[in-house]
Amino acid sequence: MIPLRKLVIAVVLAGALPTYAGIFSDDDARKSIYDLRADVLQLKTADEARFTRIESNIDTLQQASNRIQQSLDRIDQSLRNLNLPALQSQLESVSSDVARLNGAVEVQTNAVEQDQKRNKEFYLDLDSRLRALEKPILVKKEETAVGTTAEVSSSVGVGSAATTTPDIPAKTANAGVSTNTQASPPTMAEQKSYDQAYQAFKASNFVVAVKEFQAFSKAYPRSSLSANADFWLGVSHYRLKAYTAAEKSLKDVVMQYPDSPKAPDALLNLASVQLDAGNAPAAHDSLEQLISRFPASEAAAKAKARLGRK
Repeated sequence: MIPLRKLVIAVVLAGALPTYAGIFSDDDARKSIYDLRADVLQLKTADEARFTRIESNIDTLQQASNRIQQSLDRIDQSLRNLNLPALQSQLESVSSDVARLNGAVEVQTNAVEQDQKRNKEFYLDLDSRLRALEKPILVKKEETAVGTTAEVSSSVGVGSAATTTPDIPAKTANAGVSTNTQASPPTMAEQKSYDQAYQAFKASNFVVAVKEFQAFSKAYPRSSLSANADFWLGVSHYRLKAYTAAEKSLKDVVMQYPDSPKAPDALLNLASVQLDAGNAPAAHDSLEQLISRFPASEAAAKAKARLGRK
């Protein structure tokens, strides 16, 4: 795990990247940013785990304190019934100690909450800095694929971040599923097979996810989950940089399931795949098709942003 101080120094030094752009290639600079982003994620995960352990310990202390207080209350009542002044005095002393313990627990809880808030602000600021460093590299890559900055702006949008990660829709309550309402509900066996594939995708085990989604489609070719399976299969191929396979799977979603809620997202990710594969004109066409066919969708709004439209 990278010490926090070194990480901050690394980000500050990274700000000098544009000055020395002539020394390092775009790929080297981009790889350095990705490596730094991975280190940030590792540090963030470790911090979150630490806070979780601290909160668990505080909860344990609070529960123990509550149990002690309950016991003391019972003893207090018994002593009052027995009318033993000396023991009563000792009991009050213990009660005072418990009160101090509760105060200490409260202080620790507030400290943890403040640390979590500061850490969240730190990581948000760090992420924005990394994105600012990453943007010139992505723009230059798009310029190389199309030929000029003007051509990039008119075809796929200079500000597009889709060249690095696919536009994955927000999670739904049912494992990324948006079922076709005209098809029969999935059987338990279908749902289990689909969930197994989707869990592999969520775990970033894309090789396994590809195999599982392909097995699902072969076993249940007319399932109400088929559009979702083809969509996540395409995204999994994309994450593996298998652009040809990714393009085929995403096109299948658009052509075979045009009424599926996944169709707009499939077109948006298809444009990302085509752009990363070096086919900027095809990416432009996919974005135009998305805006034309699904103008009210969230994916269409993202497509307009990539094309520099309002």
